[in-house]
Amino acid sequence: MSTDARDDRSGRDDRDALKYQRIANQLRMEISDGVYAVGDRMPTQEELVARFDVSRATVVHALDDLRKQGWIKTRKGSGSTAARPDTGDRPFDVADTSSPMAALRPHLTAAFREEHVTIDVFSLTAETMSRHISAQVLDVEAGVSRPRSIRLRLMLPAPDIQLALPRAKDDPSDERPLQRHRALTVRHVGTLRDDLYRLRTVGLVPEVSVEIRSVPLTPSSKLYLLNGREALYGMYQPVERSVTMPDGETVTILDALGVGARLFRDVKDDRRPNSRASLHVAELQQWFDNWWQALAREESYGN
Repeated sequence: MSTDARDDRSGRDDRDALKYQRIANQLRMEISDGVYAVGDRMPTQEELVARFDVSRATVVHALDDLRKQGWIKTRKGSGSTAARPDTGDRPFDVADTSSPMAALRPHLTAAFREEHVTIDVFSLTAETMSRHISAQVLDVEAGVSRPRSIRLRLMLPAPDIQLALPRAKDDPSDERPLQRHRALTVRHVGTLRDDLYRLRTVGLVPEVSVEIRSVPLTPSSKLYLLNGREALYGMYQPVERSVTMPDGETVTILDALGVGARLFRDVKDDRRPNSRASLHVAELQQWFDNWWQALAREESYGN
C-alpha cells in the first residue's frame, strides 16, 4: 500500500472515530438530561443512521461504547433501553477499595454510614451531587444510614462570569447556553439543599449545614472530599452535543461531560501519613480550604 493510500485510510479512520464518539456523547448527554429516562426505548439503528447521517457501522460502534459503559441495555429482539452506569447498585461494602478507579455512590454511601458526615465538593454544576444526595436521603429516611450531623460545602463557578463551557459552537456570543446552565444550577442546588434540610426538619439528623460558595473560574475537573479522609476526582471532557433551548431552538454546543465521568480515588492511611495517597488527600483538602476561605464568595442560588 502506498504512503498516500495509508494516509487517506488513516484520515478516514480518524473521522469515523470522531463520528461514533460524537454520537455516543450526544446520546449519553440525552440520557443524563432525562430526554430518555431509565427504561425508555432508545432509537433504533435505522433511526440513528438517519438522524446523524452516518453508516450503520458507526452507529453500532457508538451503541457498543454506550453498552460497555452501562448507559444502555440491549435485549435480543427488543432493541436498547436507557440505563445508568451506577456501580452503586451493589452493596457499598463490596466496593473494590484497592482500585484507583471509583464510582461515587458506594463511597458516598459508606461516608453516610458514619456518625458525622462532611462532604466538600468542587464542580462545574450541582447535578451529580444533587442526584447522589437524593439517594442518601432516602437511605436516612429508611433507617439504613443514621448520621448525627451532615456538613456539605459546595464550591461552584461564579454565576456572573463568562464560562469557557458551555457555549454555542458556531456563535460563542450566544448567551443562551450559559443562561440554561445557570438555570439548571439553581434547580439542582435547590433540590440538594431542600433534601438535606428536610432531614433536620423531620428530626432524622439533628445537625445539617449546607454552604454554597462560588469562585471566578471554569472548573476543568471535579473533586469530592469525603469525611476528610477520602478524595475522588475526575476530569471534565469537552464534548459537542445538541440541546434544546427554552425558546425551542436546537443549538449545537460545546459542553463539559461530567455525569458518568471516570473518577480516581485516594484514601488517607493513618499508619502511613507520608504515603502518596495520604499526602495527596491532604493536599487536595488544603487546596479546597484555601480557595474556600480566600477566594470563594457566598451565593444564594435562589434561596
